[in-house]
Amino acid sequence: MLKHYLKIAVRNLLRERGYSWINIVGLAVGMACFILIVLWVRDELSYDKFHLSADRLYRVTDYEKYADGNEMSFSVNPPELAPTLIREFPEIVDAARYRPMGGMIIRHNGKSFSEDGLTFTDASFFSMFSFPFIKGEPTQVLSFPNSVVITQRAATKYFGDEYPIGKILQVDDRVDLTVTGIIEDVPSNSHLQFDLAAHFSTVKEFGLEIEGWNQFAHKTYVLLAENADSDELSLKIAGTIQRHDEESIVELSLQPVTDIHLSGDESGIYIFSIIAAFVLLTACINYMNLATARSGKRSREVALRKVVGASRKEIVFQFLGESILTSFTALSFALLLVEMLLPFFNQLSAKQLSFSLLGNSSMIFVLLSTAVITGTISGSYPALFVSSLVPAEALKGSWQSGSKGALFRRVLVSMQFVLSIALIIGMVVISRQLHYIRNQKLGFDKEQVLCISLKGEAPRKFELLKSELSKTGGVAAISAVSSPPTRLPMSTLVSEWEGQQAEGEVLVYLLRTDCDFARTLEIQMTEGRFLSEEFVSDESEGIVVNQAAVRSMGLESPLGKQVLGARIVGEVKDFHFSSLHSRIKPLAISYRPDEFRYLLIKMNAGDISDAIGSLESRWKELVPGTPFDYQFLDERINMLYRTDQRMGKIINSFTVLALFIACLGLFGMASFTAQQRTKEIGIRKVLGATVPEITFSLIREFGKWVLLANVIAWPLAYFTMNRMLEVYAYRIRLDAWIFLAAGAAALILAVATVSYQSIKAALANPVETLRYE
Repeated sequence: MLKHYLKIAVRNLLRERGYSWINIVGLAVGMACFILIVLWVRDELSYDKFHLSADRLYRVTDYEKYADGNEMSFSVNPPELAPTLIREFPEIVDAARYRPMGGMIIRHNGKSFSEDGLTFTDASFFSMFSFPFIKGEPTQVLSFPNSVVITQRAATKYFGDEYPIGKILQVDDRVDLTVTGIIEDVPSNSHLQFDLAAHFSTVKEFGLEIEGWNQFAHKTYVLLAENADSDELSLKIAGTIQRHDEESIVELSLQPVTDIHLSGDESGIYIFSIIAAFVLLTACINYMNLATARSGKRSREVALRKVVGASRKEIVFQFLGESILTSFTALSFALLLVEMLLPFFNQLSAKQLSFSLLGNSSMIFVLLSTAVITGTISGSYPALFVSSLVPAEALKGSWQSGSKGALFRRVLVSMQFVLSIALIIGMVVISRQLHYIRNQKLGFDKEQVLCISLKGEAPRKFELLKSELSKTGGVAAISAVSSPPTRLPMSTLVSEWEGQQAEGEVLVYLLRTDCDFARTLEIQMTEGRFLSEEFVSDESEGIVVNQAAVRSMGLESPLGKQVLGARIVGEVKDFHFSSLHSRIKPLAISYRPDEFRYLLIKMNAGDISDAIGSLESRWKELVPGTPFDYQFLDERINMLYRTDQRMGKIINSFTVLALFIACLGLFGMASFTAQQRTKEIGIRKVLGATVPEITFSLIREFGKWVLLANVIAWPLAYFTMNRMLEVYAYRIRLDAWIFLAAGAAALILAVATVSYQSIKAALANPVETLRYE
């Protein structure tokens, strides 16, 4: 019986090659999209799950609520916290502090290297986390101060073919680290990314504390006992910092390491999962439509089988088998598409996804399940529809699939375009939001500004660098800062200030700059003045605040007020010093040259490449051996929205594919409709109907269902996009024209798809179509 069904299925696929290819191509593209998104989602959900004790590893997070109503969650803790947690809570088996430090210069054998992957951690770190070792024992590699474990990539970078164990790496010309172990490169699906991990006590030599409760600069990870209740323990540790520091308002909690990558924001997972379902459902609808529409050609076959005793169940089984066979045929093409598209998709998503079925039983199960479910969904309605026919009607020729299933097919076409229109709206909204971000006024001039990292001996020579580099042609202004406007500077909690009207605390971010900062970035003052060399007191007593700080502190007249042990000499207009995902926060600007880590150089218009070359040459003369690492400030700002840009590109790509599948099905339906109405069109032409009139009548049949799809898609897309835009503190409005344009685009696309078959039918010679009537 199965062999017989298989023969019939293959014959039908070969007999109707055109429609079979439409179905197979649509399903193959849909499945390929689905597989790519499954790979992406699986990678997102796999972060940090490779650790042997992943289910018992947690990061300690902090929560603060301030008097001005603002709240803040962060994940840096005082250095004293880790040993305290081990002492006070038996549920915690082990703990490790983790302090990354970028922007370092490392020297070995007379060569200098720029390094951003250096971190400092406790000896217990490699016992808690399962990073595979090539050389060394996890429990012993960080057993003494100034020891360091390096990755295989770092070993090649610094030592080439040398044997690294026991070798010395000099950091920033002041600390020597001894290599005691080598691990495999850190996997891409780890939220901890580093190339060198040094003993934690070494941070003392960089001016950081390793004891006390005041400096929040280190992450803390804990390993729980096997039977420990993390929720209960989270409540127990909440007031730990407050017990040791009475002035603190910080409350602690535990976050599973496996949740850190997504950090509660699973919107990307949901969005891409929905898109995958949309694209695959669109392909399934194509199959339903074409199979139902063409079922009239097989009505006599089904009727004869019923007459000779076939049950409805057997007929349903046969048609489902045909759809599943088509689905598996499409799957084979989908696998080829995935292999072809994966490099492009990796580039688009900035991932390193791989696809292999060898030894990957879970992926094989997903693929087989996808093919079976897709085939079952696609063939379910056609199977039930065809199996319901009355043999007598079919054998007389009075049973017509076109009339009985027409309404359902039109509903399915509408569903396809509901999904397509919603995706078009999403594509337009995301593109406009990203354009809005790129062109939003930030409160400073970001154009033609170089951002140079001060590493090695460069921070100690910033005045010399400023003086000499400013003499280079093409330089308009130079400023030294602790952090550029693309990253949040350090912050502090201010509980007392002059002019305070009510008790409370305000979180203020501290930006350290020289006196040329406002002039270099063209930041505007609203009151007073900026820091100035003319006022010697500015170096120790002067401070400039932004409008957000003035509002948060409730200061009516900020000039002259004492804040953070300094006197306010000016108020700057609010400017964005972090991404537009969050609102502008209170900021205090002061002069602290020991904290300067970047130079901002405003370039004159002209040949910037020549000017940069001159800057680099002079740089190498002033600080030889220190890399001239620079970026344009506008490029750094764009990097803040890389994730958004990638998501936008992926959504755009899958929207185009969804539209392709929808149009493919619509083309097949138009072809069938034109074929079904051949005689009607011939008679109408004989009676005087023109080609435009006939074409319009055929297009109108599909056009009205696309218009109906707009009515359903618009509120659906509005709700979804409104929720998506909530992650931005500064966002576009969802104007009506976006929805109208998406609807018009879908209608034009549908008309263009249907027009070919409609015009072809309208131009047919009625003599040929009516010859045998």
